[in-house]
Amino acid sequence: MKNAVVYLRVSTDRQADKDLSLPTQLESCRQFAKKNDLHVVKIFEDAGESARTSDRPAFLEMIDFCLTHAKSLNLKAVICWDTSRFARNRYDALLYKKQLEKKGIKSFSPVNRSEKARRGSFWRGSWSWLMNFIRRRSPETSSVAWRRTQGGAF
Repeated sequence: MKNAVVYLRVSTDRQADKDLSLPTQLESCRQFAKKNDLHVVKIFEDAGESARTSDRPAFLEMIDFCLTHAKSLNLKAVICWDTSRFARNRYDALLYKKQLEKKGIKSFSPVNRSEKARRGSFWRGSWSWLMNFIRRRSPETSSVAWRRTQGGAF
């Protein structure tokens, strides 16, 4: 049987309490693994960690685990609920996915399973770019919204 690891992440309390909660992500990833005949050997969780950088304890532990045990554990997959849980920085996404692919490990997402996503790097690259754009724009839009609630000009 092919083995997999699951990586889960929330960056805010709001995400943890809503539909992005770690238990919700885990259930979706477990269903995906079962449907695709993958056995989950380890689960990694980062709570309260942003994907702006790869400097996330469980994420780095997961990468190290996969690179170290790929052959001995027959690891074939990293399952993340959504590609934005893995990385929002395009460089980090490409760097770590390439390292995993060199060991025969592919990354999968239960919610990003369109036909285009299965077919190629164009979709993955476009998605990474979009997540990076949203991440960079978040402080700007958040500060504008805050000023509006405070009656400030913008």
